[in-house]
Amino acid sequence: MFSLASLNIHNMADRWLERRELVVKALLEAQPDVVALQEVRLSAGQAWWVCNQLNARLGQVVYTVAQQRSWRFWFGRQQGLALLSKLPIVAQDALALGQGGRVALRINIALPTGHLVDVVTTHLQVGPFEGEERLAQVMRLVGWLNERGRAPYQIIAGGFEDVPTSLAVTYMRQNYTSAYAQVRGRDPLATWPTSLVGGDVPSACLDYLFITRTLAATAASLFATRPHPDHPTLFPSDHIGLFATLELRENS
Repeated sequence: MFSLASLNIHNMADRWLERRELVVKALLEAQPDVVALQEVRLSAGQAWWVCNQLNARLGQVVYTVAQQRSWRFWFGRQQGLALLSKLPIVAQDALALGQGGRVALRINIALPTGHLVDVVTTHLQVGPFEGEERLAQVMRLVGWLNERGRAPYQIIAGGFEDVPTSLAVTYMRQNYTSAYAQVRGRDPLATWPTSLVGGDVPSACLDYLFITRTLAATAASLFATRPHPDHPTLFPSDHIGLFATLELRENS
């Protein structure tokens, strides 16, 4: 059994220096084996800062980092991806998803049982009229994950930037299961926005944690949901994260 948390950390926008402690606190409370982060400012060492803080407060080097920037240089400053892992990282690679320079980052981790698991994080194209672009991106992503020699155990976590009935999310369900929906019977009502961002913005479920049917979710919950105790609009991010505990299915 192992666990994973996923969170869009909203790069360094909207009071990052104040809210970053909330991100670390949420991760320390959850203690996931793997952390998937989106909207990471790689040029500022944002993922490394989070990793180093976790390790320092845990008193030992527990997490290691894999990261990937967008394929567009100017865009990559705000749209990097990172995976933090307690488990040994056997391999790492990435895929360009086309539109907007979006990418997917994959690591292959070794469980204590010796089984190997692919963990992927991504952040698809954003926008209310970009549904077909997101569909094209997930088609490319799924094709890559199912190439010859595919890992039998796969997790895809991140910002799919669309609702559960959308083209992209519906396509993902053909091959994968939402861990949250498997446990709770439905996807979250909303993962964005929190009160960190102002304005009258309609809320929606935009973030997902998909697993192959060779895995089973034994627990799933929202993650990084609490604001600062003295500042009710200071949340860890503009997104709510997802957390799941997973196990290998027997005879898979």
